[in-house]
Amino acid sequence: MKDQDEARKIIEDTGKNYNTIIFEEDFIPKDVYLYQIRIRDTFIRKLFSGSKFRYILDLGCGTGFHQATLGMYADILIGADMSFGALAECRKHFSGEYVVCDINHLPFKKNSLDCIWVAGVLHHIPADFKTAITDNIAVVLKSGGVVLIDEPNKWNPVNHVILKLSKADPTGTEKPLSLAQVKIVLENANMKIILMDWYELFAPFGQLLSNGNISRLSESVDCFLHRSFLKKIYFRWIIYAIKE
Repeated sequence: MKDQDEARKIIEDTGKNYNTIIFEEDFIPKDVYLYQIRIRDTFIRKLFSGSKFRYILDLGCGTGFHQATLGMYADILIGADMSFGALAECRKHFSGEYVVCDINHLPFKKNSLDCIWVAGVLHHIPADFKTAITDNIAVVLKSGGVVLIDEPNKWNPVNHVILKLSKADPTGTEKPLSLAQVKIVLENANMKIILMDWYELFAPFGQLLSNGNISRLSESVDCFLHRSFLKKIYFRWIIYAIKE
């Protein structure tokens, strides 16, 4: 119980101060974080283009990095997080509905949500991610509903170091997952995979140099290498699935 209380306190303190941690205190530069946020927004716009959902759940919304983009496709956008402080910060900037909850105890009716976005959450619960998907996400998602998951890639060795050193991953229990691991769980939960992909290899390093030409070159190299098996060691992956 004591360990659980300590973990909760760490999560709450991190959530409350998340913007300061990643934009000012973390060893990963702010420009890299901002670049990754823009990339994820691009995926959302591309995959949700032409769609309108009654309910979108931003699961693990934190301080709301993707609220503005997700809100373009939702009649009602729900932000959910374990941290009261993170949600309080999010509400300062974005209107919507907010729920404090654990990914393994979602307070929604079965078959009630049209779309769930989960970015950078599952690696915080590597021992429980199967339960989170099978017994929670898949249960509250309605038939025909979609889930979009984005995570750091297990097969990039740098990610293992980053998760140990980054102040954004403070408990010490975070572990990156592979796309294949999550794909299998989604399929076993009656989800049809629509798209899966890997992204980012040299682009984050290009951002470190704050040089537009080098950044564009690094992105071009990533695009070229993406045609090969090397894409499977890119920093992050994304998977898009529909509940059948």
